[in-house]
Amino acid sequence: MVMATPGRRRSHITDLAAFADLSTTDRRTIRRAARMMTYPRGATIQEAGSIDRRLVIVVEGIVELDDGSEVRECGQGTAFGDAGSYGQSLLVTATATSKVTTWQVPSLVVASVAKRNERLMSWLTSEPAEISLAG
Repeated sequence: MVMATPGRRRSHITDLAAFADLSTTDRRTIRRAARMMTYPRGATIQEAGSIDRRLVIVVEGIVELDDGSEVRECGQGTAFGDAGSYGQSLLVTATATSKVTTWQVPSLVVASVAKRNERLMSWLTSEPAEISLAG
């Protein structure tokens, strides 16, 4: 796992549809907390059963999500991980099947912002193991 260089791309996390209705302050909070990470093909991004308090959003590449009964591939605009800061075990193992770039936001930050934004809260509770951010 490699931490990407911060810069111009950092501001784009709040361009995602899930963050569209946020106040200027909340958008700034998300931008400041977000970290861009890059993973090589074959890297494990998260392991089912572990506790990892971050929301992961795929920017580029393909990720395989395995929940123990179903394996599916997802790409740009998909999110997974602990979005609500519940401290529960993760439901899926996420593995990079190509070089993958992600945004990662601490779940405490996401949960705090979601408390003030009904649309974001609804999005987070719709499908906690895998959430599509596209559209």
